[in-house]
Amino acid sequence: MADALNAMADRFDKQLLKMIKSGKKMVLGHDGTPTEVDLTAADLNVIRQRLKDCGITSARTKGSTIDQLAEAMGGDSFKFPAPQLPEVPEGDDAATA
Repeated sequence: MADALNAMADRFDKQLLKMIKSGKKMVLGHDGTPTEVDLTAADLNVIRQRLKDCGITSARTKGSTIDQLAEAMGGDSFKFPAPQLPEVPEGDDAATA
């Protein structure tokens, strides 16, 4: 039984690795031609969870890619335009009348 589980886990891991290296092929359109598409957030989450389940983590060392990602997530590195609010007319409205 353990051999079967190990074989299944190994095959699953190989499929995840293949997706990371080669992308994912999907059939899009009516002609049935496979098209390579980017991995989705769900795909990446499966990979992340598999690594976590296996106890694989990343140590944050200065200058590493994970360090740069963590730095980008903190602070004010996200640049969003200020929202443009509509003009509010003076005087009474339906809520204050």
